[in-house]
Amino acid sequence: MPNLPLLALALASPLLLPGAPAPGTADTLIMLGLLCTGASLRWRALRSGGLCLLLAGFACLSLERALAQRIGDEESVTPVTGIVSGLPEWRGPSLRFGFRAGPGPWGDGDRHLELRWFEAKQAPATGECWRFELDLSSVRGSVNFHGHDPERHALAKGLNGIARVRNDVAKRLPLGGCSRPAQPAWPGLVPGGTVVQPVALAFQRLRYAVREGLDRELAGLPGAGLVRALAIGDRSGLDDRVRDDLQATGTGHLLAISGLHVGLVAFFAAGLARAVLMLAPYRGRAWPARRTAPLAGLVAAFLYAGLAGFETSPRRALVMLAVCILALVLHRSVGAWRGWWLALFVVLLLDPFAPLSPGFWLSFGAVAVLFLGFLGVQPARRGFPALLHAQTVLLPGMLALGVAWFSRANIGAWPVNLLAIPWVSSVTLPLALLSVVTLPLGGPVPAVLAHMAERSAAGLAAFLARAHDLLAPLAWAPAAVGKTTLVVAAIGGLLCLLPSALRLRPLGACLLLPLMFSPPAMPPGAVRLDVLDVGQGQATWITTASHSLLLDPGPGLPGAWSRVEGVVLPATRALGRNRPDLVLVSHGDLDHAGGLADVLETWPGVPVTGNWRNPPPGASPCHDHRAWRWDDVAFRVLHPSPWLPYLGNDSSCVLQIAAPGGQLLLPGDIGHRAEARLLDADPVGHRLILAPHHGSRSSSSVPFLDWAAPEVALFSVGHDNRFGLPHDEVIGRYHTRDITMGSTAACGALRALLWPDGRLEVASARRERRGPWRFPAAQNCP
Repeated sequence: MPNLPLLALALASPLLLPGAPAPGTADTLIMLGLLCTGASLRWRALRSGGLCLLLAGFACLSLERALAQRIGDEESVTPVTGIVSGLPEWRGPSLRFGFRAGPGPWGDGDRHLELRWFEAKQAPATGECWRFELDLSSVRGSVNFHGHDPERHALAKGLNGIARVRNDVAKRLPLGGCSRPAQPAWPGLVPGGTVVQPVALAFQRLRYAVREGLDRELAGLPGAGLVRALAIGDRSGLDDRVRDDLQATGTGHLLAISGLHVGLVAFFAAGLARAVLMLAPYRGRAWPARRTAPLAGLVAAFLYAGLAGFETSPRRALVMLAVCILALVLHRSVGAWRGWWLALFVVLLLDPFAPLSPGFWLSFGAVAVLFLGFLGVQPARRGFPALLHAQTVLLPGMLALGVAWFSRANIGAWPVNLLAIPWVSSVTLPLALLSVVTLPLGGPVPAVLAHMAERSAAGLAAFLARAHDLLAPLAWAPAAVGKTTLVVAAIGGLLCLLPSALRLRPLGACLLLPLMFSPPAMPPGAVRLDVLDVGQGQATWITTASHSLLLDPGPGLPGAWSRVEGVVLPATRALGRNRPDLVLVSHGDLDHAGGLADVLETWPGVPVTGNWRNPPPGASPCHDHRAWRWDDVAFRVLHPSPWLPYLGNDSSCVLQIAAPGGQLLLPGDIGHRAEARLLDADPVGHRLILAPHHGSRSSSSVPFLDWAAPEVALFSVGHDNRFGLPHDEVIGRYHTRDITMGSTAACGALRALLWPDGRLEVASARRERRGPWRFPAAQNCP
């Protein structure tokens, strides 16, 4: 029998590389695998090694193919014809959806794109053929030290590029106007796409039809989004409050179409099939009900997994269910762990990039924890006692994984899940699925079932909101946790699951404790600067031993989108701070102040100072009379004067930080006129400067650079931004003065630590968060 753990590890091995595989790596591995497999006919010891090399080679080949198919950095405008392959989703004024594009500037093959249609005139239906004029761009995204990784997400989802739809050329075509895609539905080892892609597209069309049917029945009702999420795994209808409640109470797994849901569907379908077969007048002897009914349950589970989009969790559950059912039908015995490893192997075989998503780890991790947690437990324990025990073992067993992926933990999830799981499994989910099954029948039955499911979902949402408010003190967001600490905590969680007779649970509890402590604080006099990668804009955290300041909340459009949730908040949690002591907005441009509304919503009552033409309520002006001191670090505003009118960029609040190790300068978006005003101050020199106005040619004048005399200059700019910043002329000015430079466009987020003894340490996120999916950092990145 093959060694399943080794084979699974071989499939996932390319993802462990620090960068893209070297050319020819896949061919070499496949050749060595073939040689070892051929030699195993004589030396059987080489068989496992040969299979591992072959699988690693094919997985590496999938990775090389996926990286080669990514759209280049150079934007292009081109008309493209293709099929809408994903569920359209509104995000503010933008409509987003997957698009399987046919031949284009990349050649005859097809590409999987994410289309963003601002102020779309109409929403295309899944499966329709459209012709768009697209502004193509790369999947290269913002890279920060913590939080969402868009480049990893793109590889996990098989995205080859991102495109913006031009409203002037958007036309629906007959379905025959689109050529059949040549690529498989996911970048796995499934040979060819002639079967896989149409099946996946058929399920996407079915999901769209079900979503439209549910929306017609439940339009405007508060629980409609939860019903959609449970029925087809579509979370686009959830509002922000429900999302926060699900995450804070640890119940987000209930909407992930988990193995529990797939198993329930199979159980109910098998029971129904058994009842029908038992009542049938003629029952075949070759296939009695005890064999046929489980197969009917497997078919129902497959259809439900397809409705969920064949995500990792339902795929894992489907494979494990298939193993159990086939073993039952064929009278074979398959152990629980054998089924777990077989499911892991098959999921990786279909999609070697599955480990890039948190659902993979949470799904397989939860099942493994339950297997370990029920060792030695009485088989007769069922119902609520079994649920109580399951939630008890999941708390320590999944703690490390939860912190690793979501940077938060919540002990209050234990009692909430004890009520929410039976609520969803016994009431909401069956009603939602019955409404979906009866939708084609029309009439009052599906409407009544859908409304009953919605009422149950609305009650669940109200319960979660109340639980969130009551149990908020039991949640905590650990500061940045290193990989070693996470591994130690994972081992500790596993030790807590072992039988008490082994007396290892106290040791396991001790190994979990480091997750609850913040890293050692910086000494007084030290200052840390985190220039976040927010695209074309600016958001910077300034931290001392016990205080923090958010300089600009980053770009955004009030009421539509911002970088606060995805970038600023993860950085806050990594710093171990609950909220900033001060929010300083340099000036009112949206690339600096666009996220302020979300900041004020996240941290009500936080002090805000800054400069605007029309300042928001409660904000105080920032001028050169302001100065304060935190932890032996002096903060002083150098510009503007309180007597000056608002001048746009030239009214930017210029902040100077004086620490025992040197001085830092953060000048906002000032230009030559404001720079000339700073020359009256004493030229003391600066260890580091955040380049004014993102490196625009109208800033960083020669007299200003001579006065500031920085050692290091950091540019907060977006990759391939339409302004062409930083300008080559400005880069030349810094270069001629031997000033070390780094930009967020080339390096991702930049971190500078200035110690009291004068040491200045600079790091970049693109070098620290390495992986084969990562676009490489520039050579000059720290």
